[in-house]
Amino acid sequence: MTEDALPYGTPKPRAVLRTTSDALRLLEERRAWLVRKGRFVAWTIARERGSVTSADVFDAMVRSHYVDADGESPRWLGAVFTRSAFAWTGEYRTRRDMARNVHERTTKVWRIRGGAVAPE
Repeated sequence: MTEDALPYGTPKPRAVLRTTSDALRLLEERRAWLVRKGRFVAWTIARERGSVTSADVFDAMVRSHYVDADGESPRWLGAVFTRSAFAWTGEYRTRRDMARNVHERTTKVWRIRGGAVAPE
């Protein structure tokens, strides 16, 4: 059976179906430098403000020229808060970035986990 003849919704041959956990682990591997830097930036923001969001981290990394706002996909940001020194507060923040044509998005609010040590 050719790829075109597959029933609707059938994954293409050789497609790898991943869980969210698998995808985040891959991001940690493939974007290791960004994730490490993002964790350090998130830690710094959370210490100053008491909490942090992925949007806060991305904005700070753009201002510091670690990433290009127009060229870098922010998908790796999920890995910053996974298996790390941060705990979700149970809250969300909503934001919109008209300058970058980003519609309204809701992101989790994180805090530093009790007893956690600063990332390197």
